[in-house]
Amino acid sequence: MKQNITSEEFITKLKSAEEFYDEIFNFGKNDIIFPVELLYNIRFSNCSFTGQVLKIEHINQPDKGLYFLECTFKCQVEIFNCNLDMLWFEETLEIEKLSLKSFKNFQSKIKDFNFSYDLKNKNVPILNTIFDFRGGEFSDVFRFENVYMGKGEFNFHNNTLGSSNNDDGFKKVSFRQSNIHNVLFQDNKFLCETTFFQSKFKYDSEKLKSKRFKSTTFYNNHFEKTEFSSAMFNRICVFHRCNFNGTISFRNLRNDCETSLKIYYCNFNEDADFERLQISFLDIFVTTFADICSFQSAKLSVINLDKTIFEKAAFFDEIKIDSLNFCNRKSIRTIKQQLQKTENKIDYNRFRAYELSAYYQELGWGWKRGFKDKFILGATKLSTGFDHSWRRALIFTVLSGVFWFSVLYFIEFYVALNLNNDNQSFTSGLFRFFLVTDFYSPFMERQYLNNGFSWIVFFLGKIFIAFGIYEMIQAFRKFKA
Repeated sequence: MKQNITSEEFITKLKSAEEFYDEIFNFGKNDIIFPVELLYNIRFSNCSFTGQVLKIEHINQPDKGLYFLECTFKCQVEIFNCNLDMLWFEETLEIEKLSLKSFKNFQSKIKDFNFSYDLKNKNVPILNTIFDFRGGEFSDVFRFENVYMGKGEFNFHNNTLGSSNNDDGFKKVSFRQSNIHNVLFQDNKFLCETTFFQSKFKYDSEKLKSKRFKSTTFYNNHFEKTEFSSAMFNRICVFHRCNFNGTISFRNLRNDCETSLKIYYCNFNEDADFERLQISFLDIFVTTFADICSFQSAKLSVINLDKTIFEKAAFFDEIKIDSLNFCNRKSIRTIKQQLQKTENKIDYNRFRAYELSAYYQELGWGWKRGFKDKFILGATKLSTGFDHSWRRALIFTVLSGVFWFSVLYFIEFYVALNLNNDNQSFTSGLFRFFLVTDFYSPFMERQYLNNGFSWIVFFLGKIFIAFGIYEMIQAFRKFKA
């Protein structure tokens, strides 16, 4: 049976029982203060707390814990300077704010922290909660799973999760399958395996003008083995000055509202997996990949790589970039170089063509704006395209030969009047004209042309035909070493 409880009775009840079921703790506008000393591991099931702030302060009992199951908090919950074995919030129905902080050189230590929901049992409530974790130490387990935030904030500052001694294999940090709102991870140490599998990170569009919520931000964090597989970032996500000392996976990272993933001044000291990444924009700036990195089968609209170092192999096999015109040439060249290093000749030729096209667009027709290179690349673009198509080279060769021979035919028969019109001369002479090393007149047996303009056209035609044949041979050799 549910019953109300006054502030005076609260301390007495906590000292007399370990478990509370279906109770209402109503403190009006007053604070709810837990005693400094716990006699038991206390469990609250389906209880309601009403007041200003529920305070759990200065409890230094590493062998005791608090467990809240299906509870409603019509108040803020604050944990200050506590050392507990366990602090669990399972299936929480409502909570205004949950904060954990440390002051005066005392670090709050929670061996096993849990704020999660079981998706198999019921629908997860939508929370509009402010989560604020500052200066905490979670030595064994930190679970924030299956949480759905509709609004609110998630601030995670200067926390230590796990420890460097993970021989028992039990230590775990998990944010999996959660919808997290207005996220800021700053100055944290993730010293054990951490997962954000299938989590969604969002921030409020109405707060875009705020300095605080311009993006989902991970700033100056230390990670060991970390997983963001199948996660989803809303709009902009920034990793700034983060160190990844273990393997990191962004595999199957998904797009939401033209997601932009920005990685600035980061170090990846072990394998980095970006395979099947599906986002709109990827920017990597002043970042080092010390081990193998893979972007295989990634699908992007734009990628920009600037001052990025790949110390070992980086795999870009079958990467697809939709808006290459918006990618800078340095990024395309970097990908091309990595494809060459991994001996991927097919994709290497593809990105070589992209690089030439980008360079061609940068050049101008002015003499001091790269006219020479523009002219050479223009001839390549006209003859085979930057992708070196042998079909296009063949068509270019035939059309060039027909055009220049037609001009020569017109001069000889209708301008210079050196020859009589003969319908058979055009066809037979055309085939002779395609013989690049034959400098005799295509209209007469072993005789030279005797008109200056005819010689100019003759040589121009031979040059175009020879260039087309050369480009066609090069097109057939593009997969050769």
